[in-house]
Amino acid sequence: MRNRTRFVWAGALLVTAGVLVAGFNRPYAWWPVNDMAEQVSIQPFNTNSLRMPPAGSVAVESYDPVPDRMAIEQIGGYDNPIEATEDSITRGSELYQIYCQICHGKDMKMDPENMTAVQQKGMMGLPASVVNMRSDAYIYATISNGSGGLMPRQDFNLSPEERWHVINYIRSLK
Repeated sequence: MRNRTRFVWAGALLVTAGVLVAGFNRPYAWWPVNDMAEQVSIQPFNTNSLRMPPAGSVAVESYDPVPDRMAIEQIGGYDNPIEATEDSITRGSELYQIYCQICHGKDMKMDPENMTAVQQKGMMGLPASVVNMRSDAYIYATISNGSGGLMPRQDFNLSPEERWHVINYIRSLK
């Protein structure tokens, strides 16, 4: 009887140890269906996840596709139609604070004391001095289409007029 009790306790201890090892190794690694442990990862910032509408489709709202930023200067016709008045710069500043400041920082400055949470994690954005070396058309295309895998496109958030206001604000920064 005594050996049987020891055998039961040893078996229970062995099963408990096995479950704990399997459970703490990786959550539910022992379960036959590994939901969320091994799944396909979709990373929308690695590519431009918003695609152009299919040819022949009808837009619900007006949609003006903007050429790629590398080709926009050769195409032409993307000159800033909005004069850089005080009202335009103020409107651009408001929009910049909503859509751009989180990554590019206050006034597009590389100031370590006033970094946003995103900048503290390594996304430094570009300073205004670098951005102002580009043409208005290039900046317009970058705001519209995004920048590679880092900057998301804003053409669905900002109207064309609002994008030009943001450009006027960026141009006002020195």
